[in-house]
Amino acid sequence: MIRFGEWKREWLKLPVVLTIAGVLLFIINFIVPYVMMASGTNEWTVEMGNTVFYIDMVISLILFLTIGFVFCRNISRKVLLKSAHFLLIYYVAIIILEQGAQKLGVYTIGMVLLFLPFEIFAFLVRLMSIIFGSVGSIMFYIIPISFAAYLFVPFGIKDKIESE
Repeated sequence: MIRFGEWKREWLKLPVVLTIAGVLLFIINFIVPYVMMASGTNEWTVEMGNTVFYIDMVISLILFLTIGFVFCRNISRKVLLKSAHFLLIYYVAIIILEQGAQKLGVYTIGMVLLFLPFEIFAFLVRLMSIIFGSVGSIMFYIIPISFAAYLFVPFGIKDKIESE
C-alpha cells in the first residue's frame, strides 16, 4: 500500500485533498437543510437560507484552515504553486465544458461533481453577491474563485532558494 506522503506526483495531493473536502462539504450541505426542516417547520424561510449559508461558510473556512495548516505545511510552495496552476487550468476547462453543456441542454449531476475540488470556495460566490449585489456578468464571480487555490501557497514550506 502506498502512503499518501510517498506519492511521486506531489502536486496532485492538493487537488485530491480539496476533492475529499468538497465531498464532505457537499454531504453536509445536503443534510443541513433536512435537519433544519425536521426541527419544526415545513416552510423554507429566508432566515433558514441565511443559516445554511453561515454554516457552509464556517465549515468551509474550517476546512480551508485545516488543509492549510495541517496538510500544506509539509509541502513546498513550489509544489503548491504547481497544484494551483493545475487547479486553475482544470477550473477553466470545466467552466467551458459547463457552458457548452448548458447550451446543448445536457447539464447532468456529473457536471456538479466536477466542481467538487472548489466546493470549499463556493460560499465566496454568495458572499460576493451579498456584498456587491447583482452584477451583469457571471465572470465577476468566476474569476476570483478560479484563483482561490493560490491561497494555499503561503501555507507551504519555503523552498531552499527562497530562504537564501
